[in-house]
Amino acid sequence: MSQKKARTFDLQAMLGETLKTAQESSRDNLAKREQDEKERREKSKKRPVSETESKTAEPRPALESEEDVGPALPPGFVIPNMQQTKNTAKIEAEKENDSDSDSESDDEEDNESRMTLPITSRIQLNHGTKPIQALALDTPGGRLLTGADDFNMKFWDFPGMTNTFEPFRYMEPQEGYHVRDISYSVTGDNILVTTGSMQPILYDRDGFLVATCVKGDNYLTDAAKTEGHMAMCNAGQFHPFEREWMVTCANDGTIRQWNVEDRAKDMFGCIVMKQYDVRKVRNKQGKRAVPTSLTYCRQGKLLASGNDDGSVQIWDHRRTVAPKMRIWNCHPAGERITCVNFSYDNNVIATRCLDGTVKLYDLRQTKQALFMKDNLPALYDGTKIAFSPNDKILCVGTAGERVKKGVYKPGELKFFLRDDMSEVKSVPLQSGSAIGILWHHRINQIIYGTSEGKAVVYFDDKVSHRGAKLCVSKRKKAQEFVEMDANVHVVVPFQPKNFREPKPSSKETQFVKARKNAQASYAPEAPLNPTMAGQLGRLNAPNGTLHKFIAKEIAMKTSDDDPTLIRQKILRHAFKAEEEGNLINAAYSQTQPINVLAEHKTLEDEDAEFNQPMWKRMKYQDDKKKGKIVVDEDKLV
Repeated sequence: MSQKKARTFDLQAMLGETLKTAQESSRDNLAKREQDEKERREKSKKRPVSETESKTAEPRPALESEEDVGPALPPGFVIPNMQQTKNTAKIEAEKENDSDSDSESDDEEDNESRMTLPITSRIQLNHGTKPIQALALDTPGGRLLTGADDFNMKFWDFPGMTNTFEPFRYMEPQEGYHVRDISYSVTGDNILVTTGSMQPILYDRDGFLVATCVKGDNYLTDAAKTEGHMAMCNAGQFHPFEREWMVTCANDGTIRQWNVEDRAKDMFGCIVMKQYDVRKVRNKQGKRAVPTSLTYCRQGKLLASGNDDGSVQIWDHRRTVAPKMRIWNCHPAGERITCVNFSYDNNVIATRCLDGTVKLYDLRQTKQALFMKDNLPALYDGTKIAFSPNDKILCVGTAGERVKKGVYKPGELKFFLRDDMSEVKSVPLQSGSAIGILWHHRINQIIYGTSEGKAVVYFDDKVSHRGAKLCVSKRKKAQEFVEMDANVHVVVPFQPKNFREPKPSSKETQFVKARKNAQASYAPEAPLNPTMAGQLGRLNAPNGTLHKFIAKEIAMKTSDDDPTLIRQKILRHAFKAEEEGNLINAAYSQTQPINVLAEHKTLEDEDAEFNQPMWKRMKYQDDKKKGKIVVDEDKLV
């Protein structure tokens, strides 16, 4: 009898057969598709035959077959070609379908160009009354952060928020410092908050403190020799792909990169982060320049900073010696560059300045700007610009202007084509100025902060995804009042009588018992018995209050403190001293067995003694070092 063997599988052979079968199948499908396409093109090239064309019918030969029944056709009769008629109708139908498809494609292109701007709907989030200069959205677009000049930062959760639009958390990162910039890490677990202080702060997703950047030494002249910023910070951003890298810039003229994972406790027990590298910004003369804004490129390989000398300097994030590119005279010197932003293809960089201009530069040719747009007023340091997700449109916010005394024109949200900077759309604001701007690439929604403390979210029902659409139609649940009886009766078997709980009774019975209990019913206290001094911590009249009682007790104890009765108080113990002799006389029992007391003098005697001449009074001898007083007996009265 033969033994059964387990079947063996050759994985390499099976994988090879599968790949070969898939290749053959795809090759056959491709050949069939090409053949069908070729036949369709040949049919479309054929010219349709008109129905008016005719052919002269030749006389048919004599009927030779028994199947041909009937007389011969008359001369001049046209035989209709049914196959040709069918082909003509089919070609005309294809033409109509092509024209319909062309019109539909044109309509789709028009709709696509129109729907590129998600501005059909809007919601408003009330942050406060101060300008909002910092905005941040996490990568999925579910949580929004707003930071304003009121020192507060608020957390907004779109999936969990209702149409009341209330934040689920708000906090003050550093007391007394404006929030200048906020950035989410690529994973969304860390938040970098840059305030007006010299120490940026790192929080987790829920707003709890993780670490603080180390503070630099202000007494060092070289900013590169210290491990932290020495002046107010201006901006801070996380790396677009690496969750542990972030960058900040400050008024000390440096750009510093930090490693989130490199943190330790300082001498005070606080968790701090140390810098990874430092870059010093210089102007044309080689002097210190202050970076006012910075950003990473979309790939994270370049780092751009806008400086107060009007230049834009682009660094390689791996090098700290010198910038990779410099754009001198990008804006006037002394004017603050509020924002620099890279396009999604990393070929164009856009700059925004307080001089009211927006410029586009091609990184492959930085000697001259590609386009410039002016008459775009800006009043706040946090004024931003944003590229659309398709990288074709640039969104710019403008500040409000004063038309005349008491009349102000609100700002606008303007959209320009990136190719020629032609204006596509202008959306006027209800009031105030547009400052911080975000155009999220995943949810396709536009968020901007105003000078009046409002954060506005624009979206479209067709082209936008999630985000604000989740909370618009979600109503707040009505508060439910649940009546609950806290007096739960617990039955314990074999419990001693002293520990047994009373049996449950009706509410009416409980109310009657509570009325009989003066403490439970808050009945006024009855007056005390006048014959008693006090009872249960209460004092009877006339000692009705604690002050009166203490005053009376003190008065009773100190009633004999009259200074004129001191002698009587001492003589009160004279008899006891004579009998026992252990009070005072024990010390003088041998040297002075007989008590010598001072003579009693009246006030007249004291006055007479005081009015005596100087030579009759007691005086010191010249030798005062001995401390002895000698009395001249001859001069005493």
